[in-house]
Amino acid sequence: MGFSSTLSPTLSRRLRLQLPRLHRLLRSSDSQVGNSTRVKCLSRSGAETIFVRLNYERQLIDDRSGHIDEEAHETNSRVTGSDLVRRVLLYQPSVCGDDGVSVGEAVREQHGKDESVHSCCPPDVVLFPRCVEEVSALAKVCQRHRLPIIPFGTGTGLEGGVTAMQGGVCFSLRNMDQVLDLHPEDFDVTVEPGVTRKTLNAFLRDTGLWFPVDPGADASLCGMAATSASGTNAVRYGTMRENVMNLEVVLADGTVVHTAGKGRRSRKTAAGYNLTNLFVGSEGTLGIITKTTLRLYGIPEATASAVCSFPSVQDAVDSTVQVLQAGVPVARIEEITRSNGGSDFQWAQDAETRERLWKARHDAFYAATALRPGCKWQERQERQERQQRQERQQRQERQGKERSRGAASV
Repeated sequence: MGFSSTLSPTLSRRLRLQLPRLHRLLRSSDSQVGNSTRVKCLSRSGAETIFVRLNYERQLIDDRSGHIDEEAHETNSRVTGSDLVRRVLLYQPSVCGDDGVSVGEAVREQHGKDESVHSCCPPDVVLFPRCVEEVSALAKVCQRHRLPIIPFGTGTGLEGGVTAMQGGVCFSLRNMDQVLDLHPEDFDVTVEPGVTRKTLNAFLRDTGLWFPVDPGADASLCGMAATSASGTNAVRYGTMRENVMNLEVVLADGTVVHTAGKGRRSRKTAAGYNLTNLFVGSEGTLGIITKTTLRLYGIPEATASAVCSFPSVQDAVDSTVQVLQAGVPVARIEEITRSNGGSDFQWAQDAETRERLWKARHDAFYAATALRPGCKWQERQERQERQQRQERQQRQERQGKERSRGAASV
């Protein structure tokens, strides 16, 4: 039984030469792990590393003949469905383990939508890499077979950026969830893409520091960098664009780049291109963010939250603008809001009350959605109907122009 592969001819010839060594490894109890083992093969240039999984039960390599069946490599056609899954699975188990891939319908649908109203477009396969090396290796496989890549963090976006419109391979980064480097004296921290905003602030609780950018949802920090998230604290602390100091990014061909230099945490960006701000807000179209270095702030000694209601949105906006223009101290905020029709403040000074208040603020979107059951489906239907009307109108206009040209030529 043969070993099907889409390896380059050079790698295939080299693999043939190593078959005797592979057979010895298969018979060796020291190199056997269950029914499989990993063998590292290098191309002659040493630039490409592949891992070939040898499995007794599947008999990927025939011990009797050692025959390798080379498969034609389709470089100019898009690979989808079962063919895509088969090609990825050929390489993937040896990269991030048997539990690092899923083709189950429920898992694919979970990774094919976010909190937006857009329809679910599931990917063909979901991968769960555990480190940047695995992300890079898998990206090289996808690039070799021309497979679309969709990075996935926590799925809390509202733009439909994780939907696999053309199918493809979803890289779920939830297993990369470590806080790597904390430098409290320099007010910065480096995290992996599986770390969320709440997780980081819980980790920083005993240091007197916190990360203030708060988009509402408990989003992943690398995902917040990819979408240039902001939130309620943006006026004072800025958005993600002002608080990201360095990024580690895996490009589509598997190349790993550091936007400010490897291991650098400098706050100055005058030297060279500002690649960090190029990737912040790129929505995953330029690469997969696998590490981000963030700016931290000291926790204020005294914090109080308050709620104030207005008769209209315009009155609330006018009050906000006046507060920002005047640089008002806390004592004068009540005067401005009252002059714009605002109610008296309802203060929350103790930590427990503040947490309840901000939890209500964060859950406002889900509460509003729950008040209108089926509103996402209804909005989706209305959008589809508008698109269909526009398409009919454009088609009628084209037909009218064609008839006019035909009549003129006659």
